[in-house]
Amino acid sequence: MDEAVRRAVQDVGLPVPVAVAAATEVPARAIGRLDLGRLEPGCAADVLVLGPDLDVQRVWAGGLEHVAHRPGR
Repeated sequence: MDEAVRRAVQDVGLPVPVAVAAATEVPARAIGRLDLGRLEPGCAADVLVLGPDLDVQRVWAGGLEHVAHRPGR
């Protein structure tokens, strides 16, 4: 997902919030999962933190941190 967001921002020129929504909220809505794709009370939330270059810095899933920064991808 980070690669899709990075390409949408860097290659297509989308603003980061639009690219993130396209990779998260839009697909979740498309499959009828209104509890996914958004950080809001009552929604399931796995969190991916991207750095300034839109590379993965941290990941939380199921309430636990799973991945730290991956140098060089």
